[in-house]
Amino acid sequence: MKCGDIIKKLISVIIPAHNEERTIEECLESVLNQKHFDRLIGEIIVVEDYSTDRTSEILRKYEDRVKIIRNKKNLGLSKSLNIGLKKTRFDFVCTLHADCILPKNWFEEQMKHFNKKVAVVTSKIILPTSIWDNFNFWNKIFFSKFLKPRKIICENKCDIYRKDILEKIGWLSKDFRVAGEDFDLYCKLKKRGYKVYSSDLLVKHIMSSHQRGFWNYLKKELQYGEARGVILRKHKFLILFNPFAFKIFKDWKLIFGLPVVIILRCLAHFIGFWKGLITGRQTW
Repeated sequence: MKCGDIIKKLISVIIPAHNEERTIEECLESVLNQKHFDRLIGEIIVVEDYSTDRTSEILRKYEDRVKIIRNKKNLGLSKSLNIGLKKTRFDFVCTLHADCILPKNWFEEQMKHFNKKVAVVTSKIILPTSIWDNFNFWNKIFFSKFLKPRKIICENKCDIYRKDILEKIGWLSKDFRVAGEDFDLYCKLKKRGYKVYSSDLLVKHIMSSHQRGFWNYLKKELQYGEARGVILRKHKFLILFNPFAFKIFKDWKLIFGLPVVIILRCLAHFIGFWKGLITGRQTW
């Protein structure tokens, strides 16, 4: 792609949102305030996935600038993304999680990296320390690994895809509800010889809506394990699981809590993994 091509209005932005009252407004503002917004972004579509908090109410303020699709029941991440993707009108589609905050020049810089072999352009994400400091005890343990910048591969948190390629591979798989659809998509792209480019731009993953109680976190671990089992069954690819992926803490309470978390995390992954491997679907 020539550099001058980026001045065209090429991009549709898809934001799935379920109970995102804490973050959806900041996320949308980071899109609306992009450099060269009027020339780069053709539409913003929010798929409101039957929220039970104030997400739908907050979105009403943006109805003049954002297309809002409201699901009549909670469908999960993969189906919500597909609903939005199939409504898009432009050549490139950006999937953006509602708790991600983009730097002001993100779209302009990301679009420069496309060529015939690059199907997806993504960037690094980071959990700001200021957000982590306000987490409760368990969430400080669970999310400590995100305090350093990390490169993501088709996680749909902040990815720009060539729409024609997504159409060719059949969009996102229906075998995944809230986890695993990203790596499944990556496997399908890789099999067809397409590349993913990750830039060094940092996107803030503020994760406020992800704060959850201890048992709700373990449910999320079940979902991740289940997704790993499905990926192994579908693609013969084993995603390694690291139960020790935590920051080194100075807080003794956090240090003593780690063994409990590691044991239960392994158990949740083990149960979820075998369910996904046997059933071939991520449904929890």
